[in-house]
Amino acid sequence: MRRAALAAGYRHLDCAPVYGNEALVGAAIKPWLAEHGRDSVFLTSKIWNDAHRPELARWVAYSAALNPKSLL
Repeated sequence: MRRAALAAGYRHLDCAPVYGNEALVGAAIKPWLAEHGRDSVFLTSKIWNDAHRPELARWVAYSAALNPKSLL
């Protein structure tokens, strides 16, 4: 479905740990990124409201980046 969205022209993909879609979206768009480049897609994600303090927000971002399932 995510590849179909890209083929249909969607370029903003919305993810969140609570949606459980970060790894799925990452795996689905990997071939697209290889062909079209990272600048062709705009990805967003979210953090819980209780994690907006700078030190917590950094921890959430680093944790996601270090999680191999969430890497593109």
